[in-house]
Formats: sequence, C-alpha cells, structure tokens
Amino acid sequence: IGAHGAGAIDADQLKAVESAACPGAGACGGQFTANTMACVSEAIGLALHELTTNALKFGALRGAGRIEIRWQVDADHNGQRVLDLTWSESGVPAVSATPSHRGFGREWIEEALPYRHGATTSFVVQGGGVRCSIRLPLTTGDG
Repeated sequence: IGAHGAGAIDADQLKAVESAACPGAGACGGQFTANTMACVSEAIGLALHELTTNALKFGALRGAGRIEIRWQVDADHNGQRVLDLTWSESGVPAVSATPSHRGFGREWIEEALPYRHGATTSFVVQGGGVRCSIRLPLTTGDG
C-alpha cells in the first residue's frame, strides 16, 4: 500500500502482489481459522489505530471533541457473520471537506479493507469531525 501511495507501483501491480499474499476475502497465507481471524483482528486494529492517530492530530482528540465508537456482530443477507463498526467524531472545529493529503489510514480503510477482506467502508470528513463505518465479514474458514 505504501509503494502504491507513493506512486512507485500502479494499481495492477499492487493487486498482483496482494493476490499472491492474500488470495481472497478473509484469506491469509495459512488458510486456518485462527490465522484468518488474526488477520481480521489486525485489520480492524490498524484501522482503529489510524483513526485514533488522525483524531489526535486533526480531530476530536486534539481538543474538546468527542468520539463515539459502536460495534455489533450481525448476519448479512446470506447468514454470514459480519462486524459493523462505526466511528463518529463530534465537536471538532470546521474541517476541510476535501483534505489536502490522503494518508495511509484513509487508504487502508477505503481501499485495503474492501480489497483484502471484502469489507464495505465509508469515510467522510464532515463538519464536526470524521465519520467512518466498516462492515467486515467475519470469515473463519470453517463455513
């Protein structure tokens, strides 16, 4: 992702590298349940880390703002378990609707999570702060 963000490789090259490393949604090298769930945990942990870092630098944690984090495990239309996570900032002074820099965190949430893990994501910079939602399949490899 970093090489793609820096312009060192194009999107097709990134997809080729990732396809070799992670052949499908929820898939990791070993294809074992614990390994796959570890990849999902790592993906969510990285997303939360990036959201927190951005909130410290630019958002709700920089001043007197607030962050509300909600999550639940639900079933999708096929009965598969999914994690629904929402991050909502409030009380942040007016922010640019189009930030001048698109960082690693936003790229991770908007591009890598959907591509690597089959997630559906939304990342919106709005008056009052950031609102991010992630719907991530909890594929365990055991059906």
